[in-house]
Amino acid sequence: MDRHTDPVVALREHHERLLTERDRLDSVIASVAGTIAELRHDKEMGTMRKINQPENLFAGFDPESYRDEAARQYGEQWENAGQLRLIESSSPEELERMQREATAALVRMAGLMEAGTPVDDPAVFTELDAHYAQMAKFWTPSAEEYASFGAMQAEDERFRAEYERVAAGLAEFMRDAMAAYAAARLS
Repeated sequence: MDRHTDPVVALREHHERLLTERDRLDSVIASVAGTIAELRHDKEMGTMRKINQPENLFAGFDPESYRDEAARQYGEQWENAGQLRLIESSSPEELERMQREATAALVRMAGLMEAGTPVDDPAVFTELDAHYAQMAKFWTPSAEEYASFGAMQAEDERFRAEYERVAAGLAEFMRDAMAAYAAARLS
């Protein structure tokens, strides 16, 4: 019987997907619980580093100013990617919402970094799933390009300074996390 018409087969497949998702969520839950415990311990010991929480780290960002540089580094794929079309077709409110979401994601990544979460941890990859999906709205980088983009952001003083406004070391953490993500999920 065709698997699409056999309810038992369909339910078994659905059950397997749910078990896989449960395992992933169990891992994320354990990571979050560990992060909470570590942050609580650091706070009690007075060793907690500061994470700044700006509302919109990207306010005033002008993507046009990076266009030539991105075209040189990523070639025709960047030119055809549609970032400017996305920006031009979005209202100022939508752009601000996207910038605030990106800022909140960086703050969450800083929290994971501060808790000592490994760059290849499921909680980090969950954040980068969203990061990559947002990026894919205007450019779908290959594994090599995504890792290279993370490296460029850590090396370029303009990007580095913005990441460091959130937490010291965040640029390197993002670089390493993006490289791990690219190897694990995009290769």
